[in-house]
Amino acid sequence: MKHLYTMLLALGISSFCAIGQNVTVMMKDGTTHKFNADYVSEITFRDVVPQQPAVEFGKLLVEPYSNGNATMTFESVDGTKLVADIYGPGDATFLHEGKYLVDGSKGEFTIDPAYSSVTLDGKPRKITDGSMTVTLAGKTYSFNAELTLDDGSQLNGTYSGTPGTYTPWIDCVLSQASYNENQQLPGDFYIKFNDADWAYEMAVVFTADSDAAYLPAGKYTYSETRMPGTISPRSYVDAYKPYATLRLMEGSAVSVTVEGDNYIIDMALNLSDGRTADFRFKGSISGTPAFSEPEKVSGQGREAMPFIGTISSRYSKP
Repeated sequence: MKHLYTMLLALGISSFCAIGQNVTVMMKDGTTHKFNADYVSEITFRDVVPQQPAVEFGKLLVEPYSNGNATMTFESVDGTKLVADIYGPGDATFLHEGKYLVDGSKGEFTIDPAYSSVTLDGKPRKITDGSMTVTLAGKTYSFNAELTLDDGSQLNGTYSGTPGTYTPWIDCVLSQASYNENQQLPGDFYIKFNDADWAYEMAVVFTADSDAAYLPAGKYTYSETRMPGTISPRSYVDAYKPYATLRLMEGSAVSVTVEGDNYIIDMALNLSDGRTADFRFKGSISGTPAFSEPEKVSGQGREAMPFIGTISSRYSKP
């Protein structure tokens, strides 16, 4: 009764049972409605569950698998955790923008509830419905999750930042470089690279002047025509988690600087899956280049071949 009396005062209603008088109710939008008090026997105020403020997540861990699948784990400072097991396009090698719906079909742009959950106050809850919208501006991803949990409660969560992996760009420091032992055409330098974690294994085929004994300094650009100062289409990048064999595309460029026995190699590459890659290497190139005339060259390394989008089961979810 005390709650009702307070609410009536707030609405400006001093009496609602006097004959001949009106009850005036002011709405939230500023409009008013009058009711004849003769017909009003009771006024009931329904309790409204207050909307919980959105959880602002501060950490994101991304674990990519195959077939466009990745697990996104968000955490907030108060310990709230959201695990969203998402599926993008089946051939996706990076996180795509879009609205991901809670749906166990494992179809494109879905969140699989079987591998997803929310932890509140240390207690895990299943996700039964809702969506997560993903947008990208520059190199910043934004996530907006609106999820229904198995106890009927709602979780709204947001995150904005740059994931460390599964992005449309690659930024990687390479740790090893070596000349291919197979004989190459004079002026061709087939060099293999990898990073310390073997997340990327790649080869770049440089063409310099035919009398060069080792890779010379200079700028090399991608070209399908073999000539000095170019990168061959035989160049490739093998990426893991998810696995993809990628080709270099038009616009790829590599800068080579020589400092004594060490090389500084900066690569700005366009890849066949739509990603860009910045690879950097500093150090010596092991091995010794070998050359032979065209009719005697038996192996030129990996020949040109189309993009392979198949996924290795080694990198699928257990």
